[in-house]
This record gives sequence, C-alpha cells and structure tokens, in this order.
Amino acid sequence: MKLKLCGNLKLADELELLLKACLWTGPTSIEAFKSWNRSVDLENIDSASTRLFPLLYANLRKQQFEDPRLPMFKGVYRKNWYRQQLLLKEALPVLKTLQELQIPCMLLKGAALQSCFYEGPGLRPMDDLDIVVPEPRMRDAIGVFKSIGWNPYPCWSEDLLQIKHAQGFLSPNRMAVDLHWHVLNSDIRTGVDNEFWSGAVPLVLEGVKTLTLNPTDHLLHACAHGENPSGTIAPVRWIADCMMILKKEGAAIDWNRFATLAAKHRLVPAMKDSLNFLSHLFKAPVPPEVLEKLENIPISARQRFSRFFKTSTSGNRFALAGSTLEDYFRYESGFWKARGISGLTDYLRVLWNLDSRRQVFSRSLNRTMRHLKRG
Repeated sequence: MKLKLCGNLKLADELELLLKACLWTGPTSIEAFKSWNRSVDLENIDSASTRLFPLLYANLRKQQFEDPRLPMFKGVYRKNWYRQQLLLKEALPVLKTLQELQIPCMLLKGAALQSCFYEGPGLRPMDDLDIVVPEPRMRDAIGVFKSIGWNPYPCWSEDLLQIKHAQGFLSPNRMAVDLHWHVLNSDIRTGVDNEFWSGAVPLVLEGVKTLTLNPTDHLLHACAHGENPSGTIAPVRWIADCMMILKKEGAAIDWNRFATLAAKHRLVPAMKDSLNFLSHLFKAPVPPEVLEKLENIPISARQRFSRFFKTSTSGNRFALAGSTLEDYFRYESGFWKARGISGLTDYLRVLWNLDSRRQVFSRSLNRTMRHLKRG
C-alpha cells in the first residue's frame, strides 16, 4: 500500500482516489473512481473505505454515472440511513429532555455535520449522537441519562470525569449517545469553551430545536480529528467533513477567528498540517495568507516536544508516551499539576483504573519492558 505524505499526515493512495471520487465532480471525479475501482478488492475492503460508500453513491448518481457496483454502494447507503433513523428516534428525545430541564445543548460531529453541510441524511457515517453541555451542567446531564435507563459505557467513575471530555451512554436498545462537556478532547481546561458557546448557531434536527457550532468552529473541530498519534494513517472521515464544510460554507469561514482559536486551544501545528494537507491533495480553498498566519504564530517548547513524540515515526512507544504526557499537561490549571510528580502518578492511576500508586509504578514498568522488547 503506497502512502502520500503531507506534513505529519499520511493517506493511502487508494483512499485518496476514493475521496476524490466522493468529493470532486466532473471528469476528475469519474477518473478517480475508475482508478480506485481497478486498484481495490471489494471482498477485502477496509472499514474506512466502506464508510465512504454512501457519499460515493450519492456523488456518482448525481453525475448520472453507471457502474455495476453502484447497487452495492446504494445498499450501504440505505443501511446507513436506516440505522441513523433508529438512532435519532431514541436519542433525540433525550436531547429534548435535557433542554426542557434548562440544560443548554449543542450537537457536534455526525448529526450536526450531516444536517448542516451534507446533501441529505445517510450520507455521513454516524454511530452515535454527540451532545455537548456546559461543564458546570455535566453532572446534571449525567443524572438525566441514568434516570431514564441509559447506561454509561465503557466505564466511568467520579475520578474519571476529571480527566475526560465526554462519556458514552447506551440505551436499553443499544443506541449510543456521547455526552460531551468539552468541545475538544485536546483541551479541557475550565472555561475554555466559552467562545464556542457564544458563537453557536441554531439548528433544527427532526423537529427538535437546538444549537451547533458555526461553520468556522465546525471546520476547526473537524481538522482537529485529522491528527493521529505515532505517524499512522489518520481516519479519513475528517477529510470529507472539512471538504463538505468548505464546499457549502466556504465563504462564511472567518479565518481570523479560526487562527485565533487554533492558538488558544494549542492546535496551531495540527491546523497547519490539516489545512496544508487539504489544500495540497484536495485543492481545498484555503487562502495562502491563512497558512502564512498560522506559520507565524509562536508555539511553546512543550507543544513542540509533544508534537515530536505524537508524530514520531520511530514507533508507537514514543507516540504513546508523548500523548500521555500531553494529556496530563492539559490539566495545568487543575490540581494535577499543583501536586507535581504525585499529580502525574494520580493521573495515571485514574486513567488506568488502578487502586494505588504502587500499581502505577508496576504497570509503567511492565509497559516499558513490553515496548523495549518490541523495539
């Protein structure tokens, strides 16, 4: 499998062709589809590609292109649409209940992106409904889920709530909602989401009135999902999301706000990589001055350190250590940092669901030995 490398992001050639067939129009789209069609074995297709089939089907049908595989793509689209209807039937009443109890809510990711930027339901994969509430109302919202029979998954505790940005819940019928109390999983400092809330815009989903991010903030949020630790291939869904946002609302993007938020949330390196990637490989309409502005924003030594380890091509051991340290450093305004090394030890104890600090040292030693043996 050949890879395209742009900055710290990688993409398999086959996925690049598939994305271009999904996102572009005209002869370039059709040629990309034909090249992809010749290069893959659909009997052994990866899940990332399969999740793009609904969008591929819609784009080929829109261009009135016929192919023997079109019914298969249509089948994936219809299955996706049906599953989403089941999910929304169970999840939207929860959203409505939260709002009736005066708990402010915003929708993120799948349902919001599909409603705002895609051309119809079922075109974007959506395994759950992502709802964000203000951090001070997090426990109230958790109480609502538990009171109506939705169970937390995979596990949770009061300690874990301090180091997480979200908690998943399953209905009795196994439908899923991710309850967020921070918009970004990479920045969970107290009060850090105020701009997202003040910039939120109205959204009506299946008759339920709520809020969602504005187009600029959606783009930032989608680009943030392009970063993947250890130099591995990033999930491709973020690429389609970003291109659909720019296609539908490109003129509404406030690039100054984008750069300001990137700096505030310590996302400048990730945003530079993501926008360069989109511009270079997919001809995204990113103004050159935006890339130049991001290039000139200073970043801290800690960010550079974390970035080096996260994107290390020397194996997952460095990326894992760097990501864990960066996760810990997110809590610089909290009690973890105030307690120095003991704070880091307690953080790892909570993260690994252990009972004592002694177990942390034992687990750390075992992990280090395993990675050295693989090395």
